[in-house]
Amino acid sequence: MSNIDVATKELLAVRSSGGLVSTDFVAAHPLSAAEGLQVQDNISKVAGPVGGWKVAPGSTPEAPNFGAVFARDIYGASETFETGRFRSMGIECEIAFRIGKDLREGSYTRDQVANAIESVVPLMEIAESRLVDRKSASIGWPLADGGGNGAFLIGSAISDWKSVNTQQQPVTLTFNGKVVAEAVGNPRPDLIAIVTLLVNQAGKLCGGVCAGQIVTTGSMSGNIATEPGTDVLATFSNLGELRAKFG
Repeated sequence: MSNIDVATKELLAVRSSGGLVSTDFVAAHPLSAAEGLQVQDNISKVAGPVGGWKVAPGSTPEAPNFGAVFARDIYGASETFETGRFRSMGIECEIAFRIGKDLREGSYTRDQVANAIESVVPLMEIAESRLVDRKSASIGWPLADGGGNGAFLIGSAISDWKSVNTQQQPVTLTFNGKVVAEAVGNPRPDLIAIVTLLVNQAGKLCGGVCAGQIVTTGSMSGNIATEPGTDVLATFSNLGELRAKFG
């Protein structure tokens, strides 16, 4: 079997078992960026449908950095997770958009993407790697793993999204009542450009970016590691609260 086939089989297995892909296995089956994206697409055909996307603002066609998030891993504003639900937990606070029209052709202008946006939502990402050592892996493995996606929590949608100043949306992140991160908003001046970047790089991968899906725009808080037994609260001053309790 090709490395694409082997990686697809292994990642599907650890998704089912709750295990991890070993460093030796990753080293023995290196993946290019294009191969990693193909694995991601293969997995989506089995584990989908896709409900959203995570994307790093610095993603490029040469060095892509995005991943599909499955609908079953997207929750409302408050959720309690049983012990062992995640292998690891990194918390990020983000501003995200819900897409109102399919964007699957991969050649859109910023205005076309803006016209396809339905609403803005506050979002908490639970990042989770299925690799023992993500940092030492070849470029394609984190892509194959969907960018290290675990779950999204999303709050109430604001349909008048153009009225929201995304650079002035303060957020405070607390773990068991202790402040671990604060931000005044997303520092990037044009979040629509980040969504445009995603849709044009993703194209039809994993079915493409479609109506109803959620697209993130980059962390406001950084990635803050947490542990079982933590009550995580993200308070967006103007957008609402998100709470995750980990058993």
